[in-house]
Amino acid sequence: MDYDTAFVIGLVGVVLGIPAFFSAYAEQRRPYLALLLFVAGGGAMTYAVVNNPGLYTPDHIMDAIFGVVARIVT
Repeated sequence: MDYDTAFVIGLVGVVLGIPAFFSAYAEQRRPYLALLLFVAGGGAMTYAVVNNPGLYTPDHIMDAIFGVVARIVT
């Protein structure tokens, strides 16, 4: 798997974990899904960052996101 793809998948997982956490909190249940999304997403992001140190600056993050979306669409 490409490192940009792993990073973007991890980023999407972490972002989707936020509403899952607040939903579980509002309904007073344990946030198992949110925890799973945070750990899996954080792991994928860590995998990409560790294997490419210094590559994921704020400027490159948007390029990585748009590059992955462009590969999916085309």
